Amino acid sequence: MASTAEHSRHERWETLRRGSDADRQRLLAELKRLAGDLPPDLEHRRPCLLGPPEAFPDEPAPASYFDDWTGHDPARMGPASTAVERRLASSCAGWPERPTAAEFYVAVHIERPDERQRALLSTWAREASYLDIIDAWGEHVYTIRELVAALRKVEGLYTFTRFRWLNRMALVPEADGIPLWTS
Repeated sequence: MASTAEHSRHERWETLRRGSDADRQRLLAELKRLAGDLPPDLEHRRPCLLGPPEAFPDEPAPASYFDDWTGHDPARMGPASTAVERRLASSCAGWPERPTAAEFYVAVHIERPDERQRALLSTWAREASYLDIIDAWGEHVYTIRELVAALRKVEGLYTFTRFRWLNRMALVPEADGIPLWTS
């Protein structure tokens, strides 16, 4: 019975997240209320929603991104990304069929990700380091706008430190009426 109530709450949250500015404000307020007062060492777990994709830069990394890096293979860009392969090898080691960088590339760019693609995006949101995220951008896997748009297609992603970090890349200080730097 608890799982039914939890599923119902999750569906309501998703409806609010995809709704109007006021709906998104209500969702953020509810998530903050549930988090309550957090000790300073857990403050990074406070709920945070990603801003809308249009608030983020859509430029690919400059060609010079890897000029000073040794060991970077210019042939391993986009769907052949070394950064994505490296992260997935670690984060998806227990998957029955380990995903590839090409599969992740498709998951980021597809309009409606299937269940496996959503799981792959969720794994990236939870486990990719800041360096992984930037290196994948540098290897032209996505622009920051494309990454944010892809992550917003996955249900249940609310409280990741990386979301605060990504929100700091927004071109505007607020979007959808929701402060991007939530505290």
